[in-house]
Amino acid sequence: MHEDSAPAAEGLLGGWTITEVSAPTDDRRLVVRLEKPGKFRGSTTRTAVLQVSVIPTARGALVRDEGGHRMASMGAMLPPPSTPRPMLTTAELERAAERREPDALLHGRWMSPLLARWLVRAGPVRAPELYAALCELPSAEPARCGARRVPFSWCDDAEPVASLIESAPAEMKPRLAEPLGRRARTVARMREELSRAAAAFTLRHAADALLAMGDAPAPAEVVLPDGTRAPVPARAGETALAVAERLYRDVRSMERALETLPGRIADLEREGRDGALGDGAATSSPVPTRARADRPPRSAVPFRTYRSSGGLEIWVGRGAASNDVLTFREAAPNDVWLHARDAAGAHVVLRWTRDEAPPARDLEEAALLAAWHSKMRSSTVVPVDWTRRKHVRKVRGGAPGLVAVQRARTIFVRPSAELERGLRADR
Repeated sequence: MHEDSAPAAEGLLGGWTITEVSAPTDDRRLVVRLEKPGKFRGSTTRTAVLQVSVIPTARGALVRDEGGHRMASMGAMLPPPSTPRPMLTTAELERAAERREPDALLHGRWMSPLLARWLVRAGPVRAPELYAALCELPSAEPARCGARRVPFSWCDDAEPVASLIESAPAEMKPRLAEPLGRRARTVARMREELSRAAAAFTLRHAADALLAMGDAPAPAEVVLPDGTRAPVPARAGETALAVAERLYRDVRSMERALETLPGRIADLEREGRDGALGDGAATSSPVPTRARADRPPRSAVPFRTYRSSGGLEIWVGRGAASNDVLTFREAAPNDVWLHARDAAGAHVVLRWTRDEAPPARDLEEAALLAAWHSKMRSSTVVPVDWTRRKHVRKVRGGAPGLVAVQRARTIFVRPSAELERGLRADR
């Protein structure tokens, strides 16, 4: 923070008084209500509202008077107000902590990658307690966690600080002016990419709306679930479906960044601190990542692995023998099983064991993979049957991969090479 030497009466907001500052629930923006005394038509005061977006990819401000007239704006166009996300349940918190899956919490209210990682590290017993405390909006206890200032000291190396506002004391300026090293430049690029990824939620809603329009020409804007309108980045002659596929590809890239970059940034920063210690720090072996520790080598997995946009694992058989192994040895009884109807193709398993039906988007993506890995790949629309794995039976004396299916339902999808590539787990 730096003091401004300009007289208080100068500038667009000179003479205005702040009467209230608020932040909408689960929305990264500030709403500042202003009042200005004077002689105005029908009133002795004039009011206005200043909205400030603090989304890293859409920083901007907009001032409107009491009649809604735009007085001034700066920076990016303000995104539409966010609809509050649902509250996380105790079962969701416990399950994510047990499985060490912070990305499974990102759909919940108040969640960010940083908070999700803290809740998962707290364990299944403490995570619900901490989340309940967070939702009660307690008084902040500012702390420094690594290079960031945060409102709650939940990290392992929390250092209490007086304020969430970052200051720039004189002794820091020479250090900030030094050129960044290679590791620091890499971390800076990753943080920029992580900031851009914050728009994934809005882009996904826009893509969903475009997908419903099919092959119709792409409109200039779409209506989001909260009633706001979002511009469509369509190219000349592009259909709504083509724009949706492009947006889905961008969204998956953003969601992968939200899932993987925080851990990679933390590893790089930890390596930088360890390297500064000397005396053997350079010879210490690297800490294996979760993917290396938990996942077997690719050659040892008898099926292809994908990950849905909702974070669910999708397994796809590599052939007839692989289909049998996947369906009858690897899949759980309540997992969702899919196969292109009346066509030779791969068995597909969506890892979802809850009693309720899987999320529609994840189910559609699993069905798309079943259609893509079948003889009907070149068809425009492919019917895909799905059921629980426990309703799939091996045909006695039948060839490998031949099964009998009961209680199946059907979903129709359009095979897409771009969507298949985007769902690959190794990306």
